[in-house]
Amino acid sequence: MFKRNEDDIPINRYFEQTAGEDEQMRSVLICDDTPAIARSLRGYFEEDGYTVLTAANGAECVALLRGEEPDLLILDVMLPDVNGRDLCMEIRKTSDIPILMLSAKGDVIDRILGLQIGADDYVTKPFSPHEVLLRAKKLMQRRSGAPAKKRKLELAELTCYPENFECYIAGEAVKLSGKEFKCLCYLLAHAGQVITREHIINDVWGYEYAGEVRMVDTVITRLRRKLFPDAKRKLHFDISTVFGVGYKLEEKR
Repeated sequence: MFKRNEDDIPINRYFEQTAGEDEQMRSVLICDDTPAIARSLRGYFEEDGYTVLTAANGAECVALLRGEEPDLLILDVMLPDVNGRDLCMEIRKTSDIPILMLSAKGDVIDRILGLQIGADDYVTKPFSPHEVLLRAKKLMQRRSGAPAKKRKLELAELTCYPENFECYIAGEAVKLSGKEFKCLCYLLAHAGQVITREHIINDVWGYEYAGEVRMVDTVITRLRRKLFPDAKRKLHFDISTVFGVGYKLEEKR
C-alpha cells in the first residue's frame, strides 16, 4: 500500500485556470474514521482551494453540519458510532447538501442502495483522491447550476481535458481506457519531470492499492501504442523510460 507524502503533488494543482475565473470559496466536510484517507483527501481539496472540515464519527459530522454548513459532504459508510447509510438518511430529512459516499463494498446492489437512501454519488475503495475531487466538483456544479469549466493540459500536439476524459493529438481524438487516461494526465501535469512508479500508483490506482507496481509498465506500454501508432508520424513529445525509477513525458524538438 502506498501512502501520499509531501512529494506526491496532486494532478489538479496543475490544471489550467480560466482567465478571470472568480470562484466562491467552497467548503467540504470529510467524515471518515481512517486518518490516512482523511489526510489524503484533505490534501487534494486544499490544494484546489477548498476549505476542508473533518469528522471521525457521526456525532462530529452532525455537529459540523449544523455549525459550519459546508457545501458538500464526503461520507464513509463504516463509522465507529453509526452506519453511514443511516446517517445519510437522517441528514436527508433536514438538508439537501450534496453527499458523496465512500464504501469498501463495490457490488451494484450496494451502490444502488446508497443512491436510493439519498446519496448523490458513490465511490468504492480503493479510489484515487483525484477522482473523488472531480466527482465532488461535478456535484457542486450541478447544485449551483454553474456550467462545468473545461480545463486542459497541453504539451506540443497533445491536449487533454481531465474533467471530460478527452484526449487529442493535433486535434484528432485518441480513445483511451480510464487508467491510461489518468496515467497520461498525471505525466502531462508533471511534464519534464521524472515520475516514479509509486507516485503514479498512488494517484491513479489509489492509496490502498496493494498490487504490483509493475502494473504501471503495462499501462504505459498500452498508452504508447495508442499515442504513437505510426512510427513515421513526427510528434514533438514522447514518454521516456528512466530505468530503475519511472517515466517522463517531455517535449521533443
